[in-house]
Amino acid sequence: MKEFNGEKFCKDIIELRGTDSQSAFAEKLGINRSTLSLLENGKQIPTLELFNKLCNLASKRRNILKKQQRIP
Repeated sequence: MKEFNGEKFCKDIIELRGTDSQSAFAEKLGINRSTLSLLENGKQIPTLELFNKLCNLASKRRNILKKQQRIP
């Protein structure tokens, strides 16, 4: 089993947030903005529930991007 890569997670969550404010993105995830800040700065590890939410959100965004690339 692979180890949790905290540095990569921090970069990935910031990339996933994109242009959303921390407050707006935290609201989508059902967490406080301060919790999101801790996650983005590597000072907190996500719960399994939150990790699953992030994975689902990333998957949805990936699917949207794939569909957009297919449109001529």
